[in-house]
Amino acid sequence: MKKHGIPDDVITIIKNLYDDGQRAVKWSGVIGEWFIVITGIRQGCILYPLLFALVMDWIIRTALNGLDVGIKWIYGSRLCDLDYADDIVLIDSTHERMQKMTAAVENRGKKVGLYMNEDKCKVMISNDWKDNTETKIGSKDIDVIEEFCYLGSCVLNNSSCDKDCQTRIGKANSVFGRLKSVWKNKQISITLKLRLDKSVHNAIRSRTVVPVSRTKEEA
Repeated sequence: MKKHGIPDDVITIIKNLYDDGQRAVKWSGVIGEWFIVITGIRQGCILYPLLFALVMDWIIRTALNGLDVGIKWIYGSRLCDLDYADDIVLIDSTHERMQKMTAAVENRGKKVGLYMNEDKCKVMISNDWKDNTETKIGSKDIDVIEEFCYLGSCVLNNSSCDKDCQTRIGKANSVFGRLKSVWKNKQISITLKLRLDKSVHNAIRSRTVVPVSRTKEEA
């Protein structure tokens, strides 16, 4: 937190909230034995998003600092990761660098009690990538996939949006079908129905994800 400019007084207050914290499980009105919690965040704590984001930022920054990884980006920089909460996308154009990044993030995460879920991690290869070497987490190979659904969006390795559009249309049809009684209700004004129609369309269109994966770097 100091590296992000958070004052020492605030850091001390946060520490006091969590140091030597104790918990107990209450079931059917009976409180169980108390135990000390050494990891984790208080349930419902409003600081959770901030504290977790700081931890994830520290993991990525320290793991990839000094590594020549990622793809060419603007102004001579390189893009090597995209992060959303605890979901991380690592990006590179060679298997060697991809494996180096994966191992570095895995090892750094362990230092703060965070571990990669091998079953949920996937590799997506775009363009005309030729290297068939498996990327590993520990000793386990990561599955190579052609499509991945994330937050309602379907990302394909060929960058096609066809399936994603079809999925969105299907979801819209499903929502409209459940609102049939609303459309037929003559007591609801046309203006209100149009507003509802617009809100449904906007909600479905707004759920977008940028498809990025391991790809062949263009010269």
